Amino acid sequence: MGITIRGRYYEYTIISVVDFPMITVSPFGQINDAAGKSTSTHLITLQLASGVAVSLCDYGARVQSFSSPDKAGVLQNIVLGYPNIETYVQDTSYQGATCGRVANRIADGRFELNGKNIQLEQNEGLNHLHGGYCGVDKAVWAFETDEGANSVTFKLLCTEEHDGYPGNATLCVTYTLLTTGLRIEMKGKVDQGSVLNLVNHAYFNLSGDRSNTILDHELQVFASKFTPTDINNIPLGHCESVENTEFDFRKSRGLDSSDEVFSEEHRGYDTNFCIQQLKGENSNGNEVYPCAVLRHPESNRVLSVFSNMPGLQVYTGGYLDGALPIDEFDTQEESPLRYSGVALETQHYPNSVNQPNFPSPFLKANEEYCHIVEWRMDVY
Repeated sequence: MGITIRGRYYEYTIISVVDFPMITVSPFGQINDAAGKSTSTHLITLQLASGVAVSLCDYGARVQSFSSPDKAGVLQNIVLGYPNIETYVQDTSYQGATCGRVANRIADGRFELNGKNIQLEQNEGLNHLHGGYCGVDKAVWAFETDEGANSVTFKLLCTEEHDGYPGNATLCVTYTLLTTGLRIEMKGKVDQGSVLNLVNHAYFNLSGDRSNTILDHELQVFASKFTPTDINNIPLGHCESVENTEFDFRKSRGLDSSDEVFSEEHRGYDTNFCIQQLKGENSNGNEVYPCAVLRHPESNRVLSVFSNMPGLQVYTGGYLDGALPIDEFDTQEESPLRYSGVALETQHYPNSVNQPNFPSPFLKANEEYCHIVEWRMDVY
């Protein structure tokens, strides 16, 4: 009996897993820059003998798909993604991407370092968001595969001339597919004092069908505090208790349990939680601790998120708008609609470059940045 793998645009059966390649690399199309230079992109697929697989793209060192079984053993893709590179280039929602150098928001795109004022691009109103117009999600990364570890490592050199951040940064992101799920290690070094805060921006939909919203999912967040924000979604500089608020996910509950949060005015959650470090004290250490658990009652899929970072941004996709057409495989489908995925972004707090009482994202020259996140999959 073979293993059946189902995706949004494909279904195939592996008759035998003997000598089946655990890592495959395939072309994913060309990107043309403003000067007309063409760059090839690729999909790298890591797969287990069970059929569980993750496909990764070198454009933005991103997750394109992640197949996981439901209670009946049926494999489906549980992250939002696109079937072609052209749609990723047009997309503005950071689907599955590695974001930075500094992910999330910086107020007015400005901060101070060693007495010098640093002004970055303001690409979300007054805010600098996810590294600006030239963030690392827009780059084609070099990559190396390791069949022995069932992993792929993406590498990128960021220069001050390219993105406006102080100094040059050498970045690498390693994805390792394990029997328990996916481990992501984001590392970096700078050649002078600078700042790093990388995140992975995957949107999860554990139903395996992006035409369903995530409002029937249940969420638990291991946080007793969150960072309240102003009207521009910039933290006010302190943490508040989740007690008696719509941000209290200390016990698992439905994402849609607050009608006010999902009103037209608020459009769901886009909130940073202050994760309780249940293991260890050093937010840049290699020890991971639980951040969140996402459940889908119908499929019985469970995603547990572990990390060594102090914050978790929960974004329920309130500004996904389905505006991009997808034409591959003779379809006329659109990109994901509002609330069709939830991002669980482990991170430093937003605007931490301007808040000395927040955990610091600043690095000294040659100091290593290390961000680890694990997505552990199960059924119940």
